[in-house]
Amino acid sequence: MSGHVRKRSPGSWEIRWRAGGKIRTTTIKAKSQRAAEIELAKCVAAAAIGQFSNAPARLTCADWFDQWHASFSGAPVTLTNYRSVIDRHLKPSLGAIKLRELGPIDIKRMFVELAKTLKPSSLGQIRNVLASSLREAERLDMIPRSPLDRLRGALPIGPSPEARPADKNSIDRAIAALPIGDPRRMALYLALALGLRRGEICGLRWRDVSDGAIMVREQIVPAGKQNITKGPKYGSTREIKIGPKVAEALRQHRLAVAEQLLVLGVRLTTDHPVCAHEDGRALRPGSLTGWCSRHGIRLHGVRHLNASTLIATQPLPIVSARLGHSRPDITLRTYSHVLPGQDDAAAEAIDAAIG
Repeated sequence: MSGHVRKRSPGSWEIRWRAGGKIRTTTIKAKSQRAAEIELAKCVAAAAIGQFSNAPARLTCADWFDQWHASFSGAPVTLTNYRSVIDRHLKPSLGAIKLRELGPIDIKRMFVELAKTLKPSSLGQIRNVLASSLREAERLDMIPRSPLDRLRGALPIGPSPEARPADKNSIDRAIAALPIGDPRRMALYLALALGLRRGEICGLRWRDVSDGAIMVREQIVPAGKQNITKGPKYGSTREIKIGPKVAEALRQHRLAVAEQLLVLGVRLTTDHPVCAHEDGRALRPGSLTGWCSRHGIRLHGVRHLNASTLIATQPLPIVSARLGHSRPDITLRTYSHVLPGQDDAAAEAIDAAIG
């Protein structure tokens, strides 16, 4: 056996062995030297097949969640949401467990208990945060394998809720009730015609608009009590082609906005936001969502309406690119329910092909 056992005090033993090119040492409770040697043998065997945990013996899951969150790079709103999940759910349920001892049964027990009071969407968010933190622990060799991997399909989470398109008649009425030049009118129009996200609508500037396309370069997102400007989701700028009707709507809106600014003695420039108040200030994401809610419109549902319309007639990669998804499979997973007749069409095509 490649290792060493040393008695420290009655019932306490120090075991030392080599794993990953380093000398590992830990103290265990054992009634006899023979029992300590058995534990040493287990550590040596785990090291030989790469299943040994490098996490410090006293590192709890609560400590690890805090360390992981502190090193996580993401949008401020994402960090805030993750912090809430950690403090409200993960720490109370798993925090006291040593990271190296966390097992599938602990995670399963937590989700069974949380499922009594939380919706599937909330459970899914908790699972995503836990999965991300454990993947990082696995990458750093803190644990040999994420215990969450063994629970795929075994947690009481259920499917994600389907994307629900907004009602087209409600959108039309809201747009018609607002004058040309109103930032909320153009915001709804951009969500409907181009499928832009809320932050992308608020972050769009006139320099990003041309006769035949718009460029999505940045977005405005809430960060606590403030709003910040950052790059698009998934980090890539995208171009969206626009037709004559959209181009004309943008032209009319620009003329109205320019007239509003001239009243204040300000000349419209390419740096001005497309959806701006009369004084040139950009429309805020929170206020836009609140206004839509008060008029019975789910703003993200307007984007879903755009996507549902496109996916029924256009190739999936084109729809995915316009929506700004990182991969077409995300688009398919989100909107597959809007294609109920596709399987029938496939069956008819096969019948025709085989005669």
